[in-house]
Amino acid sequence: MRMNHHILQFLAGLLALFVLASCIRKEYEDCPPLQVSVIVKDKNYFNVKMVDIEEARSETMDFRQYVPTLSYTMRDLESDRVVAHRDQFNVPGDIKQYDISFPTELPWGQYEITVWGGTDTDDPYLATDTINYTYETSQHVVEMERIKGKLIVQAWHMPNTADYSLNTIDHLRDRTDSYFHYSGNVTQTFKADWTAHLDDMVWKQILYPSTGERQSNFDLVLHGADGQPLAQWQPKTVTLTMLRNYLTVLRYVWAWNPGTGDYECTIYMLVNDNWEVFHEMIVD
Repeated sequence: MRMNHHILQFLAGLLALFVLASCIRKEYEDCPPLQVSVIVKDKNYFNVKMVDIEEARSETMDFRQYVPTLSYTMRDLESDRVVAHRDQFNVPGDIKQYDISFPTELPWGQYEITVWGGTDTDDPYLATDTINYTYETSQHVVEMERIKGKLIVQAWHMPNTADYSLNTIDHLRDRTDSYFHYSGNVTQTFKADWTAHLDDMVWKQILYPSTGERQSNFDLVLHGADGQPLAQWQPKTVTLTMLRNYLTVLRYVWAWNPGTGDYECTIYMLVNDNWEVFHEMIVD
């Protein structure tokens, strides 16, 4: 009987150790709940320091100054079951990161979280990451990245008879999945207002990436106040590549040519840190 008693005590001790090691949440408060901190990685475009007509943003602004809205979904990778979801909401003010805290009942395991940001704006963000939730790894950081790029057109000495232009660019993606796998092939046209008639004017547009390297054709077609195209002053088509989180910059320079008695336009493309002349399909 004494031997059986010792055996029972020994087994009870092992059971107690197992319970502590398993960290049963209803009885022990030292099990850390999962917390995912969402931060903004792409606060500025990769090449913003090379573009003097695009002001770099401070890296220390509140979260919502970069990404004003969020939504997220987290699923269990083993069962593919959605364990958390929140529809789009406004990001609170005065925070540098957005913390998502999960219930203590959430079991340890492998999860995947997808966070969309600013999807109701022209400048959306996305993050997808795998979460390995254990006792030792209950704190995770997810970095949001910009989905699109930006096209900048600088116009120097544009003819004063030009009031606006219709700017058309083709071979653009128009969507992405949660893994930054882009798809679609669209053409978009935008109206740029030039009625200020200044010697130096700028137009900017946020766009999805191109379908491939140098596959997008960009046409800037000038129109007068009467709405008619100014055929004699049209610049040539430019081939370019829109990239995620990059600035693509063109400079159009009009100058009077006494020999032809007309305006001529030279187009420059910013390549790395240099302005290079664009000639049809090549850049010098």
